[in-house]
Amino acid sequence: FVPKQIGRNICRLSVLNRSDTLQDEPVPFEVAETSAPAVLLLASSPGFEDRFLRNWLAEKNYPVITRTVVSKNKFTREYLNTRSVATDRISDALLNQVDIVVADAASMAALDANERSTLQSYLRQKRKGLILRTDNDSLRTGFHTALFALMPADSGAQQGTRLYLNDTATQLAPLHLSGTPALRAREGSKTLLTAGGRSYAASTLFGAGKIVATTLNNSFNWILAGERDSYNNVWSALFNEAMGRDKAEESWTVQPWLPAVHEPATIILQSGQQQIPQAQINGAAVYLSQNINFPFQWTGSYWPAQPGWQTGIALNGTPWYWYAFDSKDWQTARMAQTEQETQRILNKEQGTRNGGSTVTSNNFRTADSRLQTPDSKLQTVPKFWFFLLFFIPLAFLWFENKYYNR
Repeated sequence: FVPKQIGRNICRLSVLNRSDTLQDEPVPFEVAETSAPAVLLLASSPGFEDRFLRNWLAEKNYPVITRTVVSKNKFTREYLNTRSVATDRISDALLNQVDIVVADAASMAALDANERSTLQSYLRQKRKGLILRTDNDSLRTGFHTALFALMPADSGAQQGTRLYLNDTATQLAPLHLSGTPALRAREGSKTLLTAGGRSYAASTLFGAGKIVATTLNNSFNWILAGERDSYNNVWSALFNEAMGRDKAEESWTVQPWLPAVHEPATIILQSGQQQIPQAQINGAAVYLSQNINFPFQWTGSYWPAQPGWQTGIALNGTPWYWYAFDSKDWQTARMAQTEQETQRILNKEQGTRNGGSTVTSNNFRTADSRLQTPDSKLQTVPKFWFFLLFFIPLAFLWFENKYYNR
């Protein structure tokens, strides 16, 4: 489902069996408006990969500045969805206009020492990103060479190979990887794109920013083959990974994942402030207690009275929203959640009795069956002891009355 408006809305998820409606449940969601990051595209020579990427960015309304080398110290420049700016040198004035730099290895190697230093400071200090498209030979010269290494191309990859996006486990359309080297994982790097146990895109932190490296130089073949979804998925994932995100000063969440009316909802705040915070939900104060193990985390309870969107006020005064479901909503999901939680508790108890090993089962054990486990010490007490404990007090009372109360 692709939403068509900004803000909060509610859809209905219906489960149908022919003409019968088995379930009809609300799905609340909020669509936030975001601005596309500005991109500087550096190419060492004209090519299909750069041209298709430039067109794709323009279609997605990215502000794009391109600089393509046509001969020594001569460039062609294009400005899409943005104003013109000097691009003869990689300077602070140029980099301050963009959020992500996309460059091939040859264009990176062609930068002089001052340009490389400027780009390096831009990444380290300003939470920006670099997408590096490597060539088939090496990573060439630059500060990035210590972050990534190349593995030889797979000589057996003659046919189309299916790639996978690691974060979403998305399977992509086949792509010919003959002659395409793989990236060797370094400590601290994150693999983004894999095929057959080999990495073709990875990222690593670089100061406050990120560097994303990829060895794909023929992704435009997806568009030529009509597999635009694969192309969109790959480049969206790479740009999302490279995009610098400002660190949030506070974060609000609600548990459980299906909060309901007339049931307690746990309000969780993560904030680094030193003073005791106070939450506001629907105009009512919610007092928070500090987590003894995590001082930056605060929790409190709120009982929603009406189903629908609930409005909270953040510490900085901005509103945030969460949804309280009616008690009749998502009953099947609630039952499944209760069963899973009960199974987790039973498995934990069984694991404790078995010396720490956890035993899983498809069926729940009743209280009687748990009492009859082999390691329990359940014994039957003879009735004679109950008669004796009853007779001894009676005998004492008779003896006291007969000899001491005359």
